[in-house]
Amino acid sequence: MPVPTQNNFASILEARANEPQDFICFLDAESGQTCTYFDLRLRGVWLARELEAQNVVRGGICAVDMANSPELLYTIVAAAYGGFSLLLLNNNLSGAEKKRRVADVKQALRVKHLPVLSESTAHALIAEAETAGPNARKVLAQWARRGVGAFDEDAMAFVMLKAGVAGRQKAVPITWAHLLSEARAFNTTLCRRPGHLAAGLAPFPHGRPAGFHSFGA
Repeated sequence: MPVPTQNNFASILEARANEPQDFICFLDAESGQTCTYFDLRLRGVWLARELEAQNVVRGGICAVDMANSPELLYTIVAAAYGGFSLLLLNNNLSGAEKKRRVADVKQALRVKHLPVLSESTAHALIAEAETAGPNARKVLAQWARRGVGAFDEDAMAFVMLKAGVAGRQKAVPITWAHLLSEARAFNTTLCRRPGHLAAGLAPFPHGRPAGFHSFGA
């Protein structure tokens, strides 16, 4: 069992979620809606439990076929609490190209179960979280604490596909510790004071994994 530190990705996220419930994490430019850290944790943990019921379990991997969206962020949080890794697919690829990349990663990692989670499916799975009552939220909080206790910052967070040789993509693993170091570097450069905002424009699978810059503060 890994020994969690107070400055790992999951523990920082948990601390953020327990701060005032109006503490905003991000603004969705498309819908104009804001999401607090409390809501982010609620939806991410809910999604992790839903995926666990579908055999996406600790130590496993799930492919993500999404554009930059709130659902992508909820899925990353779900992976942190649920202890599974994500294969980040380029949402602009054709269906055949996505299937080929999933097959390549399955072969490279020698895994048999690699489901693909779409944005619409994630949205549907998360929908019920909005109506969760006090008892359900208590269970979610307990489940989240269990996830923090089992969190391994050296485990693989993402598999990102980069250009390889002979027309084949190269699977590059990125750990949670790497993600957090990227986030802190992002903060140092662009968000030097509390309350600063940054806009993410690059497609997530093409960029560095700095989407969670706020957690590195």
